[in-house]
Amino acid sequence: MTQPHAGLNRRHFLQVGATAALGLAAGSRFAFADVKDDPFGGFTLGAQSYTFRHFDLEPALKRLKDLGLHYVEFYQKHCPAESTPEQLAAILKLCKEYEVTPLAWGVQGFTKDTDKNRKYFELGKALAVPLAVALRDGTSIDSADASTRGLVAHIRALRQQR
Repeated sequence: MTQPHAGLNRRHFLQVGATAALGLAAGSRFAFADVKDDPFGGFTLGAQSYTFRHFDLEPALKRLKDLGLHYVEFYQKHCPAESTPEQLAAILKLCKEYEVTPLAWGVQGFTKDTDKNRKYFELGKALAVPLAVALRDGTSIDSADASTRGLVAHIRALRQQR
């Protein structure tokens, strides 16, 4: 009868383990080389624009930049759901000027009104954000499902770009 691990003795196991540990240590040094210069340790850190609700959009973006934050979750005041494509382009232009990337939009109430919910998802798509934050009532599940059809591929593509 053959032993299942006959070729792997303790010495060989320790050699392989030590080599793997050294490889991981060396690899992690290269993988995390940029993290030591990052004040947030490699984490994506931002703020919800509601934090700056007493300010208009541009002063809010300036405050984010002054804090060293490069990501934002917009809320209704700084990026209204009723924004036209031209207004959204202006918002994104300001974001670029202040080196702030929109990552989410919300917090928005979702109900069984599929058309209204779809508008929120379309806004997120126009902003190129991979996340919409919502409060829902008990009637909104089917509506949210219907509102997201066709947007899942868009969100997956955005995640692959980042």
